[in-house]
Amino acid sequence: MLTKWRFLFSALVVCLASNAILSGATGKKTDSLRLKVRAQLSSRSDLIKVLRRRALRRPQSNAAAPGYNYVTFVPYVTREAGTRTNLGLNNVTPSSIAQGSSPSAHADVTLVDQQGFLSGEGSYTVRSNELLQVNDVITDLGGDVDLGWLFILSDEPLDVWASVIENSTNDPSIETGSSFGGTRLMIQSSVKTDRFQSSLALINVGSGGNVNVKIYDYEGQLLETKKVYVEEFGMYYNPDIRDSTSGTYGPIIIEAEDPGIYLLASSIVKSPEGTGGFFPAVPAPHPNLQSVAGIWQGSLTGKTLNAQATVTLFQDNGTLYGGLEINSGSFPTATKTISISGHEQASKSPVQFLLQADDNVDSAVGFFLLSLNTGVLSGSKMDGKLLYIDEKGGQDSGTFTLSRTGDIFSP
Repeated sequence: MLTKWRFLFSALVVCLASNAILSGATGKKTDSLRLKVRAQLSSRSDLIKVLRRRALRRPQSNAAAPGYNYVTFVPYVTREAGTRTNLGLNNVTPSSIAQGSSPSAHADVTLVDQQGFLSGEGSYTVRSNELLQVNDVITDLGGDVDLGWLFILSDEPLDVWASVIENSTNDPSIETGSSFGGTRLMIQSSVKTDRFQSSLALINVGSGGNVNVKIYDYEGQLLETKKVYVEEFGMYYNPDIRDSTSGTYGPIIIEAEDPGIYLLASSIVKSPEGTGGFFPAVPAPHPNLQSVAGIWQGSLTGKTLNAQATVTLFQDNGTLYGGLEINSGSFPTATKTISISGHEQASKSPVQFLLQADDNVDSAVGFFLLSLNTGVLSGSKMDGKLLYIDEKGGQDSGTFTLSRTGDIFSP
């Protein structure tokens, strides 16, 4: 059923891989995810990095079969040591461009083992507003392992979760599926005491490489760094991640050494009775990232563009969003209050930001785009290069200089 892997180049272009890797291996290795068609393209967002890696399609001979636009990962499923894992698929889509109102979602679920090999698979249909619960999902998928992770592709968006259940008590621990990972993640809390201990499940859907797992205490002091190698599609699992730092608790930072690695993770904290709960890994900012939220004011200067502006920036880790207000001077558009968004350029050292403002219904110039590419941020100063282009052929380049003048929320 799972015959061909493809990946997305962007929201508009699906590029079929041109470099197939073939193997004469038999049995389980024949189904290795690493032997599927692969390719390498560049992208600008973490989500595209996930989507581009593996986009699965049904055989072309089945004309009625759907394609896929959505991917979700569940980093940890198990039936070890008197446990079982149920999978939940919620279809919350009221309307679809492809299928109209109340669309059913078709999902292909792949079970992957710790070495990155395909271990089980299944297909499910979830009606609009339905919760489909797959009990003991490893068994239902025909899995031949007791520990692994799930890769889920669907033609409509799904809310995905898993429930890891202690068979002796029927106590559940809920794990949320995710489409987002990164090269730097954080487990917000983990513990090792006589009453509790934390695990770590870490999967890599990028290229294989070294990963540093940094164990901190609650005061932010680094206690230990575990270096582990996680191969492509592989899984690192440690049931007692703080085993060598007993009597401590605190966050865990997970850092990939290679930018081609793409990680997702979760941690479950348990009592001696086996009950507990999950801490899903969240993306952590680049270690050199600066906090820049606030109100900024200054000049936008080009050959023809010469304006005074106010920029309000909200920040969520490496993502920026807010507004640009043209206060005075010459600016070619009729619109003077413009939404703006941006992101860190982590490949630059130190980290820089790219801010972009656009409007496709401006009455003066039609569509326009304004890009602000920061240089090195120094104190409360932000400067860099600007580029302006519009639908009527107008264009300009120059510089901008902004100073942080205040906070967004004042007492």
